[in-house]
Amino acid sequence: IKEENEYKMWFCAGMPGYPAQEESLPQIGLATSPDGIHWSKYDDPATTEPLYANSDPVMKVGSSSSWDADRVEGPMVLPTDSGYEMWYAGLRGPITSDMLVQIGYATSDDGIDWTRWPENPILDDSFIWGKNIGGGSVLNFDEAYHFWFSCFHTPPTQARPQIGYAKSYTTFINSGCLTELSFYPNPTSGSIRIITGLSTPYIFEIRSLNGQLVFSQEIEGSDSQIDLSSFQKGVLLITIRFEDFVTTRKVIIY
Repeated sequence: IKEENEYKMWFCAGMPGYPAQEESLPQIGLATSPDGIHWSKYDDPATTEPLYANSDPVMKVGSSSSWDADRVEGPMVLPTDSGYEMWYAGLRGPITSDMLVQIGYATSDDGIDWTRWPENPILDDSFIWGKNIGGGSVLNFDEAYHFWFSCFHTPPTQARPQIGYAKSYTTFINSGCLTELSFYPNPTSGSIRIITGLSTPYIFEIRSLNGQLVFSQEIEGSDSQIDLSSFQKGVLLITIRFEDFVTTRKVIIY
């Protein structure tokens, strides 16, 4: 990103063993440049231990129990009126062919100190056609975020990368899109309340984790109660469809 006379680059770097070994611990750094060619890495003068003596990550891995405990990488940063927002890939581990790589979101006033979104991860790799989400490109136009991402493992051929696309609306109006969206309680043992703010009907779908459609219904009303007690216990995918808006979330039934 170029701001006045300075370029800013967010990058990921890991210690020896990357990407196969957990101890490589890839994290996200920041570098600045006056010309886009000669770069200086961010260095916190307060850290002088060998690992961070000459430079420091601005986004470290999460806590030992978090979804991004073993790596954060693939930063995709956009400037905002008040700072920056970042989408990044994270992994809890262990590093195996079944690894679950997911996408998180964070914001920052200065590009150095980042606050993770409390509901991270915002996008997981439970696609039928692929696993292991990587970084890509995020653009903001036409009142929506547009995200092109890589998906490395594509069964039955494991190492066969392909590109996926996701969309998230940034502003909503009653006559066109959702004004708000919430599902609760989650987890649930019975019914779930869905608040959309929509004044027109929308399609409510329930699918299994492998993508099989098990329930579909047109719902009218901005605040609805859906009984889920008859569905199999476990994790289900709930999808809301309204015109060209589609969003899917996981719901746990116990």
